[in-house]
Amino acid sequence: MRDVRVLREVRILRDTRISRNARVLRHAWGLSVLGLSVSGLVVGVAIGLTLGR
Repeated sequence: MRDVRVLREVRILRDTRISRNARVLRHAWGLSVLGLSVSGLVVGVAIGLTLGR
């Protein structure tokens, strides 16, 4: 009986760690996409300025 409880606690710990990692990965992915879009915008503005001048 005690082994079952320990297994359940271990499974819960593993699930929470996996979900936390997934959340961090999703947050990092969103930040990288945001950075890519911002850098693309900056590059577009720089190209527009150099061409417009």
